[in-house]
Amino acid sequence: MPKVQKTFRGSKSHSSFPVRKGPSRPKTAGKGSPKKDAPPSRSNSGTELRVRKPGSLTQIPVKLEPVAAGPDPNKEEHMRILSQFDLSYKFGPCGGMSRLERWNRAEKFKKNPPPEVKALVESHSDDIEYTQGIWFTSCKEAI
Repeated sequence: MPKVQKTFRGSKSHSSFPVRKGPSRPKTAGKGSPKKDAPPSRSNSGTELRVRKPGSLTQIPVKLEPVAAGPDPNKEEHMRILSQFDLSYKFGPCGGMSRLERWNRAEKFKKNPPPEVKALVESHSDDIEYTQGIWFTSCKEAI
């Protein structure tokens, strides 16, 4: 692909952007030249900005961030918070109930359970490590 250098008035630096050249768009009968149909250029203190139509073939360089695939990097911190909740007797016994059930019971009895525990459990409602207490998972592993 050929590279086109674009310079802006009043600037000494040069930038080069890859430009894809493709077949030109057919002109429609009865309409003016594409320059007349294009939005007007705007000039700001020596810098010219040209707005192009959405169908323009000019490519704008975009840096894409990779999507994190795999385990949650914050999972260790989440498990630490949840296990502290499980091991604290101040919120009542935890046998035979999920973390959310225990959290709701502690709130009902005005024990002030940490709101981040409820948020973590509700945001990961499909993951058994988040919904069930440490006693549930350790018993399951023993079987």
